[in-house]
Amino acid sequence: MTDTTDYELNHLSQLVGWTVERIVKFTYANDEPGGYQDDPTYGLILTKRGNKKQVCAQILCDPEGNGPGHLLITKEPHGT
Repeated sequence: MTDTTDYELNHLSQLVGWTVERIVKFTYANDEPGGYQDDPTYGLILTKRGNKKQVCAQILCDPEGNGPGHLLITKEPHGT
């Protein structure tokens, strides 16, 4: 496997065992972190049974698929 493949598999493995709780839409004003984006992005709020923490998996790719995209995984939702 390539370094990129290893990185992606390791990165995505953070989601194993989590359950999708809800879908969220992120919008950014120009003065907020990430404000370079004019179009909204979407994400998944994930929970784990017996765990009060949530994880947000934010999808960073446009519908046209320009580029491979990336799934941003954070401990808390942000930018909503």
